[in-house]
Order: sequence, then C-alpha cells, then structure tokens
Amino acid sequence: MTCISNANNLWWSEVNEGDSLPCIEVRASATAIVGGAIASRDYSPLHHDAAYATKEAGHRDIFFNSPTLAGLFERYLCDWAGPLGRLGRMRVKMKTPVYPGDQFTLMGRVKRRFTDETDCGWIELELQMQVSGKTVSECTASYALALTDSDHPWQRRATQWQP
Repeated sequence: MTCISNANNLWWSEVNEGDSLPCIEVRASATAIVGGAIASRDYSPLHHDAAYATKEAGHRDIFFNSPTLAGLFERYLCDWAGPLGRLGRMRVKMKTPVYPGDQFTLMGRVKRRFTDETDCGWIELELQMQVSGKTVSECTASYALALTDSDHPWQRRATQWQP
C-alpha cells in the first residue's frame, strides 16, 4: 500500500470540518487479499480459492473480506494523522467486491470536529474506497487527535478515554 507518509503528528487544531484527506491509489493483489483473510481468520474460499469464487459463487475472482477493508481504512487514517492519532470507532460497509488487479482509491473528508467532556479532541470522518470512480466501500470513523504535546489520545485511560 502506498503510504501518505505523515511522519509528523497531525494536531486537532490543524483540522477543520469539511477538510478533504489526501487521496491514495492502491492496486489490489491476490497476495494481499489472501493475506488479509488469513490474518483475520476468515477461511471462506471466497477469499483464497479462485475456482470456488468464480464457478461456485459467481464472482469475477477472490475478493477482500470486510476485516481487511477495515484494516485498509484504519491504515489510511493512521498514515494521515501520524503516530499520536488514535481510532475510537469505525463502521465499514462493503458495497461491491474489490478483486485482484483492481486499482482502488481511498479518500475522505472531515465531517465534524469537537471535544468531549474529558477535553479529548475528536474528528468524525466519512471515508470512501472507489474503483473506477464507483464507491465500493464506505467507512465512518471517530478519530482522536492530539491537542497538545502533553495531552494526546494514547495517554488517556479508563474514564479519560471515551470513544
């Protein structure tokens, strides 16, 4: 996967509602599809057996499973936000399969920005994965960003962390 490469931290104060995240393009490979299925312990033949996926299930080929799609979205956010950003919650919806050889684009925008009752800085994001301009997967995520050097999401525990 191509990395956005944000070695620096993105601070909550640098993000505004309506901001677009940078787009990245990635080519899906059979190796990544099978590896993602194995890593998430999804042994369905739809994700590793091309003969089954095509002849028995009627698909074009094997395809990414939902946990792998979630992992791709999370990696996209981590690369964008830097090491102090922390995922709170996410919801992923697969609309159309992503097959080996598909060139997919990850993109997103900031829907909302707020601080919670513990003064943790949050952003809500709407993300998309597209193939040939068609949305194949959607994701909504709540992501915490550092407010200051001395108060960042990974330091928060128990009642101070409320995703």
